[in-house]
Amino acid sequence: MATRVPLATVSQNAANARPIMGAPARKSLQGRPSLVGPTRTSTGGSNLAAPRRMTMCPKSFLRPDEPRDVKSVAFRNSAIERIIEFLVTHGYEHQISPKQLGNGGSGPSNKDFAQIFVFLYRQLDPHYKYPKDVKDFKLEDEVPAIFKMLRYPVAITKSQMSTIGAPHAWPYLLAALDWLVELLTYQQQLAAEEQDGIDPADTDKMFFLYTKRSYKAWMEDESGATLDSIERELNEQFASKNVVLEQEIQKMQAEVSIMQSELGTLRPSLLDDLQKQRSATLEKTEHTIAESKALEVQIRELEGSISQLESDNDKRGVYLFSHINAFQVVFRSCNLLRA
Repeated sequence: MATRVPLATVSQNAANARPIMGAPARKSLQGRPSLVGPTRTSTGGSNLAAPRRMTMCPKSFLRPDEPRDVKSVAFRNSAIERIIEFLVTHGYEHQISPKQLGNGGSGPSNKDFAQIFVFLYRQLDPHYKYPKDVKDFKLEDEVPAIFKMLRYPVAITKSQMSTIGAPHAWPYLLAALDWLVELLTYQQQLAAEEQDGIDPADTDKMFFLYTKRSYKAWMEDESGATLDSIERELNEQFASKNVVLEQEIQKMQAEVSIMQSELGTLRPSLLDDLQKQRSATLEKTEHTIAESKALEVQIRELEGSISQLESDNDKRGVYLFSHINAFQVVFRSCNLLRA
């Protein structure tokens, strides 16, 4: 039986050995310990703690800072739909389909991605130039730098750009393109609002323009001086608007004072009229109540008379019925005598 090798006898180099794509094991730099720990030999001679193969996905792709569920089918389909709609409605000159954007599985080619990205970015910067040959366009340098300049909240790495269509990279790049389309749509809406003109009385449009200018200044000015200037302008606009509102309030207060004075002059006569109407109404009510009581007495008397008449009629009916019977007896007797 093989002898178990104690952990203390394992050399540092053996502890740091790990297979890399079939190449011989290399020594760890500066004596850094291996992630899987030192190896040890079992009683049967087999290696129970051999270094396990690490995931092929680099740490840069494991993105806990991405708040969206970019790998879900629902997000992918909606993002592809928004991107294609924007490209088609804004004159994208190349062929585009959901399959090209990963709806069929893998993502687009480097050429397709470069054409889409350049078209979208030229909506922001029409003077942006890139080499005619896509091969000379350094995507891994240009795209992360531009998204960083635009303050995209999630970092785009060179590793992602080196494998654009790969399943571990394309969902995040698709989400970045979707964010760029959303940014362009928002900018166009702001431009349309500016063309229509901003009414100082329209607070929503004032904030709309303020948000646009602030975002642009935030991207361009690192010192924050432009942001302070924009905020001062907004405060001045509200101050002037407050002056107009105060004038309107004073005008309305004057109108209220006039109406109150008019009401004061009309109040005594109106009160007298109302009191007279109240007294007359009370008198009518009392008279009506008295008449109602008298009618109730008459009704009770009539009901008593009706009851008496009904009783008398019953007695008369009995009397007449007895006489009729007696008359019939006499009539029969006379008939018999005649016979």
